[in-house]
Amino acid sequence: MLYFAYGANLNIENLEIRCPNATFVGIGVLENFAFLCNTRGVASIEACQGNSVYGVIWELTQEDEAFLDLFEGVKGGWYIKAHLMVSQEDISKECLVYIASNNSKGKGVKDYLETIIADCKHYGFSKTYITHLSSFL
Repeated sequence: MLYFAYGANLNIENLEIRCPNATFVGIGVLENFAFLCNTRGVASIEACQGNSVYGVIWELTQEDEAFLDLFEGVKGGWYIKAHLMVSQEDISKECLVYIASNNSKGKGVKDYLETIIADCKHYGFSKTYITHLSSFL
């Protein structure tokens, strides 16, 4: 299964701890969605025509997915799972994506969001995108 990470799971070290069998596939772009931080201070996405969310595509095992479900709080209602089409080098791929159930805009938890921004810089995402993420600090 393919998984699109746009928040804390962009970080290779974090994801390898959570999902030891995960394999890096590459950079992906989720079109017509926008990144946000909700009132809990964590990352989410929302449908937004003309915008894009940048992230990383991972290949996961069923065990990895089960752990991410626990980590993301799916059972507790913190995040819901969706399957969305993500572009990678002009090829669309169906990917698992976690979306916060609370999408009321807020400010990001400082250390958490700064780690996401550092990972975005590491992957070479655009300055415009990084500036957008920084607006949630």
